[in-house]
Amino acid sequence: MRLLVSLLILGTSIIYSGHAWADFEVLDVSLTSSIRNREPSGPVLPAAHCEKDKNGQSDLPVVNSSVRPKIFFWTRIAASSEGVIRHTWHQHLEDGWETIAEVNLPITPSPGYRMWSSKALHRGNPIGDWMIVVAPSHDPERVLCITRFSVK
Repeated sequence: MRLLVSLLILGTSIIYSGHAWADFEVLDVSLTSSIRNREPSGPVLPAAHCEKDKNGQSDLPVVNSSVRPKIFFWTRIAASSEGVIRHTWHQHLEDGWETIAEVNLPITPSPGYRMWSSKALHRGNPIGDWMIVVAPSHDPERVLCITRFSVK
């Protein structure tokens, strides 16, 4: 009986811990004009990347706002359990980085869950440097990816 109770407690704690904490890994990102069949269509060049992977050594994508009035940020993420991923869009202004939007996207366990958020570039003044931070919503300090780009 003691063994059965111990196994039940162990099993419950394993199940609970799987739902309380999610393990996420960003596999791929893209800045694109549209999404078709859950895939990026019309990617911005040079290609977007996670800075954690490239260490700032690659050219930044450049978005021409007169040609692309809306931009999508597409991500493919490996997830071991359910959770919520946040795309936080920042624009660099005179006094530093300003948060423009936070988009929370639910995720389910998958070896390559695809999700995206978007930003209209025809409102306000989108010209300048931008940054998108990908992190779990419940732990925004745990940055999974940072993607930077410029808008002309």
